[in-house]
Amino acid sequence: MTGREIAARLPPPTPAPIAQRLGEWMLFFLFAAQGVRNLAGWPGYLGVAGALAGLVALSLWRHRRDPRLLSVPPELVAFLLFSACSLLWSEYRWATVLGLLAQWGTAAAGIWLALSLSWRQLVAALSSALSRVLLLSLAFEGFVALIVQDRVAPLWTGYGATSPGAYFWSENQLLLGGPVQGIVGNRNLLAFLALLLLLTIGARIVGGEAVRRAPWTVGLAIGTLTLTRSATVIAVTAGLAMLIGVLLLVRRVPPRTRRLFQGVVLAVLSVGLAGVLSILPVALGVLGRSDLTNRVDIWRTVLGLVEQRPALGWGWVSYWAPWVQPYDGLVVIDGVEYLQAHNALLDVLLQLGVVGAAIAGVLAVAALVRGWTRAMGGPLTTTASPGWGPFLLLCALLAQALTESRLLVEGNWALFVALSAKLAMEGWSHAGHAKFTRREPAPVSIEP
Repeated sequence: MTGREIAARLPPPTPAPIAQRLGEWMLFFLFAAQGVRNLAGWPGYLGVAGALAGLVALSLWRHRRDPRLLSVPPELVAFLLFSACSLLWSEYRWATVLGLLAQWGTAAAGIWLALSLSWRQLVAALSSALSRVLLLSLAFEGFVALIVQDRVAPLWTGYGATSPGAYFWSENQLLLGGPVQGIVGNRNLLAFLALLLLLTIGARIVGGEAVRRAPWTVGLAIGTLTLTRSATVIAVTAGLAMLIGVLLLVRRVPPRTRRLFQGVVLAVLSVGLAGVLSILPVALGVLGRSDLTNRVDIWRTVLGLVEQRPALGWGWVSYWAPWVQPYDGLVVIDGVEYLQAHNALLDVLLQLGVVGAAIAGVLAVAALVRGWTRAMGGPLTTTASPGWGPFLLLCALLAQALTESRLLVEGNWALFVALSAKLAMEGWSHAGHAKFTRREPAPVSIEP
């Protein structure tokens, strides 16, 4: 196919301001989904989700002849198709249908983000969406502390004074120094969004972009991290700080010896990771999290189900549907019913078996490899792209997936798909015909 033919097949561009604005609100809705459900109930949430899904479907239809669609990661396509195939052996087919609608719809949103936004637009849209979530979260906690002065349950629920604290939207802890839960209703999730915001602001600044109100935004993220006091996110933040140090170190190595040096670094990191895991129980005991806040018990229960159907799993459902077996009352601790395995890979293993977990593992590794290659291949600073942002965001998402299953749903899943797809599309553009695609200019290296 000639370059002119490729250019002719590209759809008319959506005006950049419109696409970025839609991307901002889509990401805001996906990351604040629990807050929308707490405020408007499931009918309101589904109404907004349906409207956004319609816009995404129309936009993707306009992109149907876009050759970049051919570069959507085959591992992602395989994962989505295999989850759909699980309808054939699912123990709860209607729940699987609902899970597939959510999974595929959110993946479509991620692919739309990759197609419609440049790297710079995508990171800016994510930064704006996360800033709104955090700002509304602190405003909400302030309203609860100063006006309500009591715990607040999600609207449209029957939770009362005797309900477990985990079911409450806010536990009115702001004036006590936290932990606060924000509009997402969970301190760990809110802390992780603050970490993502720090990464996006850092990527934009390092990429040479003049970020409006950057000090204020950084202060908002750090303040939220402090008020949430999430041990898991603190651990992820420390790991990412060390990873940034590794990236800086590798980038100082001459390109001709960089491949060998990367192998040495990988070996050292593997040994270091093994050491960290060996002392993790002691560290968690010091932090008062010796059982990873009940996660160990959840993992044991889930592994018991995995042993019953190890090859193909029980059928896809995403977050567990509490009205079907075996999830109905599967894990109840201190009156709280848990609806996830608190580990994304373990959830995939439960629902899609060893085969599905293998596909998911390939998907994660392929995304990391593409992200690492991009981080090592471009200049340290460029006005055309966010530098190391994609790789660090992927690392953060996958690190959180060790203790949460959020990677499989809503904002985390959409962002993971968007990053994975855009990295693959960028690889397609660099492989050939790059000058015929409507993408941002290739960065010009300023290194000697």
